[in-house]
Amino acid sequence: LHSLFHGDCYLSPSHTGYSRDMNLTLTLLFLLLFLRVVAGTYTVTVKSADNRNAGTYNTFTVTITGERGSASSYVYGIDRNSEKSFSLTKDIGLPSCARVYNPGRNGVMLSWLRVSYNSGSTTIYFPDKWIEDDEGESPWLERCRGTCPPKYGKNGKLCKLCGVNTYNNKDTSSGCTSCSSTQKSSEGSRSCYDVTCNKGSYVRDHGCGKCSQNTYSIGGRSNRCTACSSTHYSEAGSESCSPVNCKGGEYPTNHKCQACPQNTFSIAGYRSCTACGINETAPAKSSRCQGVCKSVPTMWNVTTKLNDTLKENGTLTLSCGDGYSNIGD
Repeated sequence: LHSLFHGDCYLSPSHTGYSRDMNLTLTLLFLLLFLRVVAGTYTVTVKSADNRNAGTYNTFTVTITGERGSASSYVYGIDRNSEKSFSLTKDIGLPSCARVYNPGRNGVMLSWLRVSYNSGSTTIYFPDKWIEDDEGESPWLERCRGTCPPKYGKNGKLCKLCGVNTYNNKDTSSGCTSCSSTQKSSEGSRSCYDVTCNKGSYVRDHGCGKCSQNTYSIGGRSNRCTACSSTHYSEAGSESCSPVNCKGGEYPTNHKCQACPQNTFSIAGYRSCTACGINETAPAKSSRCQGVCKSVPTMWNVTTKLNDTLKENGTLTLSCGDGYSNIGD
């Protein structure tokens, strides 16, 4: 190892054709493998009870189960009120349960079992119960830890790493807590953090969703999009609304242009239609109104007797204006 660490051990280029860079690569691969084995090492210590005959000369098996699997080892006997340790190198994750199997009739009674690993230790306590293959007794006994540490939650018997969008920040005998819909977390978290979205989107289901057509959002931590007014519109994923600009004869409504009804009009850019005046008309979708000539009712002719200036029976007839007709005396 000293040679590998200091670069003194390498393959000769003149004999193998490999450069010193290849030797460095091999060294790094070795170190990664070495560290992987060290990182996955567990030290298991079993403690026998102080009861009479609690020890055994039998070989029994201890199996440790974690979130990623199980690993087992033999224990070649143990004295009363004593400890024995062994190592497991399989990476099983956080240890949760211990199962002891003693197939012989010479029973064993344990007080506790401790599993130490690179990030801590777990102690599992056993009841004062004989573990043996004898009448009235069972050759195996399984016990699991009562609580799970932060970042983990109970999943059946085992402690499982909190999943995405869940968390645990204390020792617990229950599962992980879900983040609110406006928050999120990565796997194995102690807490959740707020979701922040870009403009044109909103917070939903631990992530961001795009605003729909005719709605908008300024982003941030908003959990909804705001609807545009009926005279405005927007494309999907917008941060603001724009006015609906209509041609003459149209008006904006429901985020689009609509034709003005009959006998109303609008000029380009108007927000509504205006009714035509009296004696004016307009077809639908008009930009102005027009005057109309309606039939005028007949009017009695005005006849005035001029007693002082005309002869007897003389009359003065006033002519009718446009739109009127003479109907006699």
